[in-house]
Amino acid sequence: MAFSNVVLLPDQLALVQRVFNSIVDEPWFDLNKDNERTLASIIVREFEHGTTDENDLALFSKTIALRRFSINVSGHER
Repeated sequence: MAFSNVVLLPDQLALVQRVFNSIVDEPWFDLNKDNERTLASIIVREFEHGTTDENDLALFSKTIALRRFSINVSGHER
């Protein structure tokens, strides 16, 4: 997956990182490098397209992640 050449300011990078961390820390997230890379790309691309409010970006990204990267977690602890 190709990343764009976008340059994020420190506060923007921190926002994107918080959103990313909040999702990969979920017990339902299927944690592996490919999923992490793809999720990061999704978050950055959505930020580039104008979703710069942290709550909105988190909601959008979590919705996508639940559909694409979730695993069955009944009785599972990370």
